Amino acid sequence: MKCYMHNDLDVIVQCHGCGKGLCKECADRFEAILCEQCLLSNNVSAKSSAKKSLIIAGVLFILGFNFGLSSSFMAAVIWGYILAGVPLGWKAVNKITPNFILILPIMGWVIFFVYKFVVSAAIGIFMTPFHIKRMINEIKISKTTNEQVAAGKM
Repeated sequence: MKCYMHNDLDVIVQCHGCGKGLCKECADRFEAILCEQCLLSNNVSAKSSAKKSLIIAGVLFILGFNFGLSSSFMAAVIWGYILAGVPLGWKAVNKITPNFILILPIMGWVIFFVYKFVVSAAIGIFMTPFHIKRMINEIKISKTTNEQVAAGKM
């Protein structure tokens, strides 16, 4: 079997995304063992996911900020920060808690979700700065990689 890009070279590995055959030169081109099309496709989805996550955090920050403005500016910033971290904490809590079915009355569900919200906010407080930095880095890396592939430098 020959490389999809270099018809004169033998395949040593297949693309993990689509299964195309890659020669040593193509396989060593990127960090992940992917063909150019799969790498660009993964970059688009990673960039989209990072932007979506940042937009959600931004909207929640604004909502929390507006809620806290009735007290003081500092309270508004704190409320915005706490609310922006809730989705991150919620994801973390979902990873920690096992998948089980709760059989509860309505009041039990209300208590469960209030508790889960409070724990999510507490976890989110610590995760938010790291998550935002990671999302911004993902967007930068995706952009840089796309530019390098387009210029033929990778």
